[in-house]
Amino acid sequence: MPRLGFTLNYIKAINISFSPLWSTPAIREFVQRTSTKYVKSTNPKCEVNIKVVESPDMVFKEIPNKVEVEYTDGTNQLITPERGMHVEEIQQAILRRTEEMELTEELKEMKANPSTGPMPIGFFKGRKGVRYAIYSDDVESAGKGKRAKGGVKTK
Repeated sequence: MPRLGFTLNYIKAINISFSPLWSTPAIREFVQRTSTKYVKSTNPKCEVNIKVVESPDMVFKEIPNKVEVEYTDGTNQLITPERGMHVEEIQQAILRRTEEMELTEELKEMKANPSTGPMPIGFFKGRKGVRYAIYSDDVESAGKGKRAKGGVKTK
């Protein structure tokens, strides 16, 4: 079964409320996707609350569907699916915010420890004057003829 690109990382809670008579197909599909074992396993602490709105007036009056997302940083996002909206649009709205949060967290880590990532042990010039870096896990283990992590033969 193919995995969806949707995860619950950086999400504290999702509150979904919809009317079965007036709901759009997108919100019903979103409920199904958030209820899968795989999506729930991406963040077991995330609460997914589904509220089916039922009232005697709903036969005559349209009740708006809504998805409220509460993120781990305390911000909230309200998504109101409309007719003709696809489930991917709901997921993209959530994904944009979680990617922002992930990027800011990575930037904080990089500022705290600026020397993350592999450090080059040497450089060489390639064609047209392009400089290439040679990487190795351990400078001592990069003996003569061994291949470094980047696949370039070291001296």
